[in-house]
Amino acid sequence: MRKLIWIITIVLVVLTAGLFIRTGLRYRAVYALLSQPEVQQRMSVIPTNKTFSYPTNEIQKIDLGYATFDIGLTGTVSKTCFGKPAPGTCVLISNAMVRIVFMAPFSPKELAEESDEIKGENASAKFKKSLERMSQYRSDSVQITTQAERRQIASIWELTLMTEDQFLLYIFDLELKAGCRLGANETCAFENPYAKGLILTGESLTDRSHSSIMFSSLDRYCLVGGNIQMTEASKQDIGLIIDHIAHSFRFSIETVPSPVEIAQLIEKAGIQPKVEDRAVISAP
Repeated sequence: MRKLIWIITIVLVVLTAGLFIRTGLRYRAVYALLSQPEVQQRMSVIPTNKTFSYPTNEIQKIDLGYATFDIGLTGTVSKTCFGKPAPGTCVLISNAMVRIVFMAPFSPKELAEESDEIKGENASAKFKKSLERMSQYRSDSVQITTQAERRQIASIWELTLMTEDQFLLYIFDLELKAGCRLGANETCAFENPYAKGLILTGESLTDRSHSSIMFSSLDRYCLVGGNIQMTEASKQDIGLIIDHIAHSFRFSIETVPSPVEIAQLIEKAGIQPKVEDRAVISAP
């Protein structure tokens, strides 16, 4: 009987030691990501949700060639396009109050087949959920990033109870969220009748001057990202402009064409490229 008790004790000690070692390694990996106070602040922010109906009164409509939106401001705005390595595919819109940059749009759906191949090559029952999430990120980055934004710092007890698949998924979400410096003030997931997106505002708890924004068509065939920066002269809260843009943003294309065709759509909308880009955009 005493021998049996010793055997059970040894087994429990070994299992407990293994559990402590695993938890310690996991805590060390998480701490490496979250050791900075600003990162911990970033992790504490949970996104709000907004659903917009399409606005009936426009203040000033902006046409990007591939999409339109209401900037929510009166007065003249300056519009120019630029971009490398594809000239003319990015747009800068600015006035005395705000500076908005839209990057080149692309089609997440075009990455779906490649994502399925990656998923198939690396398929493992042990890491099923984490591999699926990584694969989905390529084809629906707005949705997956929004899910990551809902993550908070897990307790040691929660880390201990996670399976390997759950822990890998947790680290993936942590890197997505903590790796973005914007969003320390506010994050917001939104949807209007034609598009959905995610807004990350502020590089610090009190910063209301800078936001990044992602727009995706509801069918996920079109996606574009941008940055909004209030000027030093502006006294208006960035949220008012963001709400106008998110409320009214709508893609005017069904699929994203080639970079050259995107540049031509932008120029046809009256947005002129830099001089050094014009020859490339105009080339057949």
